[in-house]
Amino acid sequence: MHYREGRIDLEPDAPDDLLDAVEDAVREYHGTEGGPPGQTWAERHAAAGGPASAVPEARRVRLRLDDAAELRFVALPETAEYLHGGEWHAYAPAPQDLAPGNLKLGAPGDTDGDADEGTDEGTDEDSPFDLFSSLFDLHSVTAELHADGRVQVQGENLAPEVTDALERHLRADLGAGDPEKWQATLRELFGLESGDEVPSGLRVGLLRQMVEADPALAAQAITPSAVTFDGQTWTELDTGDDDEEEDDE
Repeated sequence: MHYREGRIDLEPDAPDDLLDAVEDAVREYHGTEGGPPGQTWAERHAAAGGPASAVPEARRVRLRLDDAAELRFVALPETAEYLHGGEWHAYAPAPQDLAPGNLKLGAPGDTDGDADEGTDEGTDEDSPFDLFSSLFDLHSVTAELHADGRVQVQGENLAPEVTDALERHLRADLGAGDPEKWQATLRELFGLESGDEVPSGLRVGLLRQMVEADPALAAQAITPSAVTFDGQTWTELDTGDDDEEEDDE
């Protein structure tokens, strides 16, 4: 059982040498309060099929250990429940593209293992932009923002008022159109140093369920997916490499 404030209770107790790995797997699966974009408690809850309007007090799921050599923990979605309003609720089946995948952690002390497809292990940490590779694919709505103030939301069948509200909140939160705030926000977002160049454009992914439930909250739970420094050539952040693509627009 994993509580929103961070406490984790395991039944049965994990062996001492596996305790940290099991708790890490639980945190990766459930997310954490105040975690990085794409890995927050509310986003992971919504990705599992829970209503965005009911942020749980606690969550619980059964993990199966498939391969002791690689500590591959597989969450059993049919056992997942969340505590809200004093009652436990089973998760509704999540859409296939939002369903969390398996969790693989290296054996204690092993930092050289290969990562499974769908995880963010093995990314190149030389660039601060590569740190935003997401464990789960939560991008069902994409927004493009530019330092000069342009903001465009791309999401099929979004109500116009939802799109307008999301663009407004994204512009205000990230500082699009406000050069000073844009610089400060992106430096903090990517952990840039004073001499690092700040992108002039940013593409972000958002969870549709959160966007439709509360555009203001969704705007604070973005997952950066690409950056541009000249407004035309975009560097993708979810591939773990430096491949670039020319924007046809």
